[in-house]
Amino acid sequence: MLINRRCSPCVDNTTTDKIGGRRIVTIDLSGLSSFNNWKLYNLENNNLEKTFDKNNHEINLGNFLPGEGKLYKLVPVE
Repeated sequence: MLINRRCSPCVDNTTTDKIGGRRIVTIDLSGLSSFNNWKLYNLENNNLEKTFDKNNHEINLGNFLPGEGKLYKLVPVE
C-alpha cells in the first residue's frame, strides 16, 4: 500500500516546480528473486499497472495527490 501523506494543496504557486502536495512515486524492487518477470496490479479496480523484468529496478507509478492511497498486488509471471 502506498499513501501520499502530504496534505498541502495540489497547486502551489509559491514553489518553482509547481508540484505542491503531489508526489511522483517511484519504487525500487531490486530485492526480487526467483522469477524474472512480474506484474503489478492496482487492487482498486484490478487493473494491470505494469509488467516488468526484475532487472528493471525502478518502477514509476506516476503522480499521487495529497491524501491519495493505492493498494497494489505483486504477482510473478510463470
